[in-house]
Amino acid sequence: MRVIPNSICPHAVLEESEVAASEVLKAIIVRSNFIPGIRFKLGWRGVKDCCSTSDAWTMKLAGHEGVFGIRRGTVTEQHGVSVGVFPISYFPQPDEDLVDSFSVQAALITQLDEYKPLLREFVRHEALCDAFTIGAIHIAVLPDGTGFTLGLESSTRLASVAVDGVVVENNGQQNEIVAAGEYDQNLPAWDIAYDFLRVIAASTSYCMQHRPGGMMLRTREGRIVEYTAKGTCIAVPDTDEHDKQIVLQYGKMPQENIVLEDSSWGQPLESIWQAGEEVPCEYADEGWWHSLPDAETHALDKHVLGIVEKPRLIVLTGFLGSGKTSFLREFIEYQIARNQFVAVVQNEIGKQGLDGKILGQEYAVTEVDEGCVCCSLVGSLKAAAIELTHTFQPDYIVVETTGLANPANLLSEIAELEELIVFDSITTVFDASEGSRCLQQFEVARSQAAMADTILLNKVDLVDKEDLRVLHEELRKMNPRASVLETIHGDVHPCALESENPRSIKDKRMPLLLTDLRNHTHDKMSSISIPLPDVVERSSFEAWLKTLPETVYRVKGALTFSGDENPSVVQFVAGRYDITPHPADAMSDFLIAIGQDLADEGLQLTL
Repeated sequence: MRVIPNSICPHAVLEESEVAASEVLKAIIVRSNFIPGIRFKLGWRGVKDCCSTSDAWTMKLAGHEGVFGIRRGTVTEQHGVSVGVFPISYFPQPDEDLVDSFSVQAALITQLDEYKPLLREFVRHEALCDAFTIGAIHIAVLPDGTGFTLGLESSTRLASVAVDGVVVENNGQQNEIVAAGEYDQNLPAWDIAYDFLRVIAASTSYCMQHRPGGMMLRTREGRIVEYTAKGTCIAVPDTDEHDKQIVLQYGKMPQENIVLEDSSWGQPLESIWQAGEEVPCEYADEGWWHSLPDAETHALDKHVLGIVEKPRLIVLTGFLGSGKTSFLREFIEYQIARNQFVAVVQNEIGKQGLDGKILGQEYAVTEVDEGCVCCSLVGSLKAAAIELTHTFQPDYIVVETTGLANPANLLSEIAELEELIVFDSITTVFDASEGSRCLQQFEVARSQAAMADTILLNKVDLVDKEDLRVLHEELRKMNPRASVLETIHGDVHPCALESENPRSIKDKRMPLLLTDLRNHTHDKMSSISIPLPDVVERSSFEAWLKTLPETVYRVKGALTFSGDENPSVVQFVAGRYDITPHPADAMSDFLIAIGQDLADEGLQLTL
């Protein structure tokens, strides 16, 4: 069974009961906002995570003027199941009619000048949370990923009565805002919170590509809070209103409902629908039934919605060690913060890739065949692009070539993708500290510079002004069309890479394609895998790096040094190296060297 959190969260995360429920909610929110047309159809109108925590978000939803907030309440393990409670808040606009239904305290908060700025970090302000909470989302996740429940708990009416009335002093005068014995708050909480559930549940079905297999419901008599001027509060029965809880079941039920039982309700959840039965009329039109495919319908995707957006394609190239991965990490983080999804096609020269592991799992990394772009990927890019657009419908596709690839070799295949993508640019990352030597020594480096629409002159902090000026002149002579941007650690505003009016790849590059097809074999560059001894001491390894000949231009890999639990990532470029710890304890040790005439060097790691 393909149910169900396994499809959106790594299995290892689901096994961590103290975080699994929270991670599943996070994955649903983020993934359902990847695609503009999809998130609009699902009911999203904007999402922002609170800077102080990754487990709280503010969001705008269709049909509501105000802002919703959801935060992590508790995530606990119950009988091996991760159970999370996530309180929901609704923050009305200051002039929204609904303000009058909130308490006087809440209404006064909405009139503060700092009200809207406070909402960005609402989770840090207890008064905001207390005054505007309308219910809670409940999530339970089985550790093997085969079962998941999503529920809402709220009240049809959140009501409080001011026994002694409410008096507010203004300019020395006392004004009675609420008469004695009248409602201070009389809020239709369930109706508001249920709209939130609609969006989350539709997004859940969309992300997991699976409908609920069951629905359960329970109610109990509501309560009205009566309070006095002295601070005494009592809850009295409200026979006209009810507390309600509705639960959607995906896959198996966690522990036969045991984690969903709550003695305070005094009654169990009752099934109101199971797969195979006719859906109750009042729920028949809900989005959680219609946001995924079945045998007779189509997936809720851009094509079904009539959306003709194409992902923008960026070819990211640059010689060995120029800083492509650093730039790509910054680019992806920027886009994700704006609810844009970046799909990455990577490859390496050599059997084992490293950069995809460094980037992490937030991005779609399609591994391609062994070798470099100018060899192995030609003939595979179209298949990768079709798979990515079908599976993820990304906003961007970045083809990150190996450092020894000539991007000219990709252009004929990119030209065949114009029905599928919008070609944005060839972006070349250039190591300023090694720039002149690379241009003089390597034909591939010259081709990468000549083919670029944008050249990111990286590591400029390592070069003096005169050398930088000379390098600018060399690049300008080689490619007068490209924009040249100076960067440090690949940090540049992504808008610099986008074309305002993308043109056909044929118009951009076909004249060059006929004359410039050289690759790394012309520079006698190759890669070898270096056998590793059973035990590697870090000091001895660093000493070995310092003995490498100039013909070894690049060394990269992952090593677990003696005494360490986790591996370290090794990056060596032209005599400089960096060794940094990496948390991925599942990363296997390997070491690859790239350079000229390596077979003649007989390169070995001798410690």
